[in-house]
Amino acid sequence: MISAVRQLGEWKLKREAKDTLDVLIQPIDENRYPHILMIHLDGDRWTVELEECQTSTSDRLLYRRGSPRGINFSPTAMVTDATTTFDIKLLAWFKKVIKEQKKYEPTDIECMEKAYRIIDGDQEAIMERIQEKMKGLKGGVVLSIKIDGSYLKEIPAFVTIFSAMVNEKDLKNFAENQVCSVCGKEHSVVLAGSSAFKFYTDDKPGFITGHFDKKRSWRNYPVCMECNLMLQEGKRLVEERLRFRFYGLSYTLIPQFLFGETELQEEILDILISGGKNRSLQDQSVKDYLGEEDEILEELTDASDSLVLNLLFMQKIQSAERILMLVEDVVPSRLNTIFEAKKSVERKFPFRDDPDRYRPYHFGRLRTFFRKSDENKRDNDLDKYFLEITASVFRGQELNVRFLSTFMMKEIRKGFVREEGMDRLVRDAVMNLLFLEALKILSKGESVWMKESRFETVFQQYGPHLNRPEKRGLFLLGVMTQLLLRVQYRERHAHPFQKQLKGLKMHEKDFLGLLPKVQEKLQQYESYDRGKQLLSREISDLLLSSRPGWKMSVDEMNFYFASGMNLYDQVTPILYPEKELSKEAEKV
Repeated sequence: MISAVRQLGEWKLKREAKDTLDVLIQPIDENRYPHILMIHLDGDRWTVELEECQTSTSDRLLYRRGSPRGINFSPTAMVTDATTTFDIKLLAWFKKVIKEQKKYEPTDIECMEKAYRIIDGDQEAIMERIQEKMKGLKGGVVLSIKIDGSYLKEIPAFVTIFSAMVNEKDLKNFAENQVCSVCGKEHSVVLAGSSAFKFYTDDKPGFITGHFDKKRSWRNYPVCMECNLMLQEGKRLVEERLRFRFYGLSYTLIPQFLFGETELQEEILDILISGGKNRSLQDQSVKDYLGEEDEILEELTDASDSLVLNLLFMQKIQSAERILMLVEDVVPSRLNTIFEAKKSVERKFPFRDDPDRYRPYHFGRLRTFFRKSDENKRDNDLDKYFLEITASVFRGQELNVRFLSTFMMKEIRKGFVREEGMDRLVRDAVMNLLFLEALKILSKGESVWMKESRFETVFQQYGPHLNRPEKRGLFLLGVMTQLLLRVQYRERHAHPFQKQLKGLKMHEKDFLGLLPKVQEKLQQYESYDRGKQLLSREISDLLLSSRPGWKMSVDEMNFYFASGMNLYDQVTPILYPEKELSKEAEKV
């Protein structure tokens, strides 16, 4: 993955003909910081001017973020509190440079001392002017200086000191004549890692190789100067153009070219980057994040022999970055498989009021069940499971239906108890299983031969995971129970029989005793018609043909039952064919 980021950085540097200084400078986002307060020094005089910030020209300010509680690498900083920023980020920068003047050329220091004398000598008046200018401004503000009309990047003394300070930090710990871990070549100097990615810290002995000797920490992650620059530029490209949100999580999409023509690489990178940095996996999931139109998929498919994709989910903790999940080597052919699975699920769930439109399938339907183990918790604590499922989809790794049903039933039960949203939750759960089944990564346990059922079309379309008679029996029992609840509501505007379902925490013996109870209630309502009698016989046949001691968890059993309750309308057309519709069937 690191090599892929380096590859992106190398491509961008060549494409934009950037030099080393351009790589070291960090651009400023004009949307977050639309204003620049410029302290303009002209001879011995000063003024404070307000300028508009533009990302494309922000490199003139020579900005690079430094310590959160200290100075940056130049006297340019984002304003938090005006006084604090002025003192700690601007004045303190000059003080440090002048204090360490032996490191720099006398002519450069002379320039710094002159600027400092003017600013320090009249700092109260300058601060008053800055605060006046900030009144009424909306959006972030950047504080910087100009000398005789020139921006910092246009003044050689500032450029020299800026570059020296950055290099000094990178060369804090290095080794000579060693092999770079990124490019695999020997170099005269290798750094102890790259500032682009901070995967470890050297202030704790447990992170240091070489007998806990801090001076040998370069062995953890040796990076040459050239790769360091390319990694910085590559990371910048990834963060600006290839970072997205994924249902409350942050991830980056990193393409890697194994081989192929340069023109093809240019074309694919243009396609991936041109979509804008706000693309998301949300709403239409896979389709949206790799391409809002089929054009992107087609381009990626054409490059299937030379392109792989890496999805990196990361969490930033202070100055270090923690990898939550890395999904490597996703090839375009796998994306095609995911597309087809997504479409196959959608075709099975048209809108009732518009059969020509389908309910979109996306990862949000999985996220519904893998967000929080307790809704009262402040933070999501099921991110790990959600990411593991996502990774399995892209890697083609098997998922267990028992594991999935545990979390899905937890949410479905909430909807059942509240009598709100259960239909949507069950539909989402069924769509999830059908999606995973279409990808051939759903472990369903041992299958047994079953004679063909009159409801075979429903089982094939909505329940390919119903591979045992007890599973099918539970599904149809859920259908029959829902038909009873609808009759009760029609007669009494209530669902008193719902108490018999024990909050969807029923065991095998509960289900075996439920069928006669449903039959009895239907008879009391004079609604035990021919269709329900056929359904009842099918349920009895399936449950009797199953072996005692079902090898299913309570969550699995109740999930199949709840699925039948939700999909009852797919079964009723079989029970009541149009040519045999009765008045009772119409009421159903």
